[in-house]
Amino acid sequence: MWPIYGGYSRTPLPFPTIITFSIRPATYSDLPAIIRLYLADFWDEQLMDLLHPFRDPHPADFRRFINDMLTERRWTLGLEQCVDALVADAGRVVGFAWWRRSWNDEQRRRNIEGWLTVRRWFSPLIISLIQLRTKLWPYTKRALPALLPLLQSPPSRQRAWLLLTLAVDPAFQNKGLGTLLVQHGLSRGLERWYGHFGFVEKGRENIGELARWHGGAVMFREREQS
Repeated sequence: MWPIYGGYSRTPLPFPTIITFSIRPATYSDLPAIIRLYLADFWDEQLMDLLHPFRDPHPADFRRFINDMLTERRWTLGLEQCVDALVADAGRVVGFAWWRRSWNDEQRRRNIEGWLTVRRWFSPLIISLIQLRTKLWPYTKRALPALLPLLQSPPSRQRAWLLLTLAVDPAFQNKGLGTLLVQHGLSRGLERWYGHFGFVEKGRENIGELARWHGGAVMFREREQS
């Protein structure tokens, strides 16, 4: 656990307050908080100007898209997922790191999404409902360029963890909490910032329609040979 000075408001507190943070596995009940953090962190990102240019005049549509995207991601079968929640001492989720990779352990896969698990039976139902609602009330979005070739070559990358999303409540940013989340995830086993952890750029997503996006680096940290 880490003591940090700060508060729950963008406005500085009139006196120092020590807040203790801890990292734990996220649960399904944390999904609303994760969606809230995603919207708070990425609403004003330049990438969103390209993918969702009408989110400001139609905020409800954009919120529904993010809700559906993260809910479907959480319930997708066939991939091992690890979502770390950063929790303040009051119990509020103030950050998260979402990792994903192909299954490496068949027995663990059966325990989590085998035929006798709740996840196996609920996943198709939840995803089907999301897809049905999207067909009835579609929203406009642009897809990112396909990353499959980068993720599959060399074959060892198919077993690597992919950091899908990293977010920290704006009220607690610039306090090293994002670093803690990444270090915690790497202990199991931006662009310039990720380079401090040994990540190297292997490709770009800001191509084609997204050429005006200033981000978009695809970065990997190869496993060290023992």
